[in-house]
Amino acid sequence: MPYPSGAKQIIFFLLIFVSNYAFGDSQKNNESSKTPGEYYKNLAINGKRARAVDLIGNELDVGPLTEGYRQELLETLSDISGVFYSEKTLNLFQIGESLYYKNSTESLVSLGQALEREKYNLNILLAHTRALLAANKCAETEALASRTLKNYPTSNEAQLLLAQSYSCSGQVENLKNWLSGNGSKLGAKFDLEVLALRAGLVKAEEQPKLLGKYAKQMEQIDPSYPETYYWKWKSKSLAEPEKLQIAKNYVAACRKVTSQMRKKYKLEPRLCGNYEEVNQNVLQSKEAQ
Repeated sequence: MPYPSGAKQIIFFLLIFVSNYAFGDSQKNNESSKTPGEYYKNLAINGKRARAVDLIGNELDVGPLTEGYRQELLETLSDISGVFYSEKTLNLFQIGESLYYKNSTESLVSLGQALEREKYNLNILLAHTRALLAANKCAETEALASRTLKNYPTSNEAQLLLAQSYSCSGQVENLKNWLSGNGSKLGAKFDLEVLALRAGLVKAEEQPKLLGKYAKQMEQIDPSYPETYYWKWKSKSLAEPEKLQIAKNYVAACRKVTSQMRKKYKLEPRLCGNYEEVNQNVLQSKEAQ
């Protein structure tokens, strides 16, 4: 039976661990032959990821570093960030992810237990932060995203979650500053979510005419993205009959969201989070007719 990707990581690292000791590659007799990257990986293999992450973080903070050495540290950090040390932790992680939109309380409990077992596992940190955001726990989302970035400063997903926490809690200035500094740096993978953040900002600043512009850009990237309908609907440039149809399109799209779509758009944990607002508007329009 094929193993899930996380189980493969566990088995792979256990094999490295066994081979290191079988061939005498322990800290005791071979420490001097290791590069810093190998040393930190060896710490992680031996269950000391927290120590490795702290040491790498200290080196990155203190500097000065050559660009080559800095890249080696960042690559090492990436290599050790997502390894699962046990099937139990992996199972808790997978259960927590599967419950995001079914039962947010149980999802947070499961992911919290996984994080207790492996506090520096980047996969768990990101999943737990997304679950907090999906549950509209804005302050907790910000705190965990900030903590994640402290240990994994190059994580674009953590950067996005930090900005989404600002949007969630209505921190307009922080969101504006984030978009100015990071909005164009995350790469194409994050374009939809960054556009949604820009739309949220202009909505908060009461510039509704710009919403149509951002909605159109979202539609060009992915015509199936449900949130495009929401931002079109919030635009003031449309006539009422057209607005009502767009609202109906949003409601229909959200009703059809499947688990596969949730995975596709996992970078937006609050996908269809405006369903109740829009659906209420549709119902009121029907009553008025």
